[in-house]
Amino acid sequence: MTFAGMISRNLSEMPLAVAPEAAYPMALPLYRDISGHVATVIERHGARPLSFLGRKLFEASNRITGLSAWSEIAVYETEDGRFVASIQHSTGLQPHPYDCAAVYCDSGGGVRAAFSASDPVARLPADLLVMDVPDGATANALLEAAAQRAQLQRDAWKALLAGVFGHGGNPKSGPGEAEGRSQTNTATLNQGLMK
Repeated sequence: MTFAGMISRNLSEMPLAVAPEAAYPMALPLYRDISGHVATVIERHGARPLSFLGRKLFEASNRITGLSAWSEIAVYETEDGRFVASIQHSTGLQPHPYDCAAVYCDSGGGVRAAFSASDPVARLPADLLVMDVPDGATANALLEAAAQRAQLQRDAWKALLAGVFGHGGNPKSGPGEAEGRSQTNTATLNQGLMK
């Protein structure tokens, strides 16, 4: 048997499944172990990527027509029972998100706080805030257009959080029960999110 044949035979016997890739995935799943946990790497703006073994609980996006940028969020449960809150803010004009963040959280309240602290406009390229303003516009017109666009982006972010967690970012109920998740962690996440 050739060396390549031995490698492919050994790989086919391993209890791993490679997850499919999206055009620009929010997180890069590397492999799945037999317990269903996925080794995941999430890029972060200005920090090292965050890697962990866990499973995705949910994801949501506010990508709609008319916005120059959109946001995607996801919550993961790690193998050790903590949570990871992941945020990406993207535009259609760049191949990669302009802002990526991911943090470990010990509770649902920590997850909610991580999402609430994010500002989709903080790192938004300035030219996207004034892209609809005609050439030769006055400084006041540019500032007014930028303020309006920034408010639209922030309102869309708040609407995303309200859609996921309920009005005002306080969910009426937590995320649904994911197959194989512990009852304790679900209760902890729901309790923290509802505060």
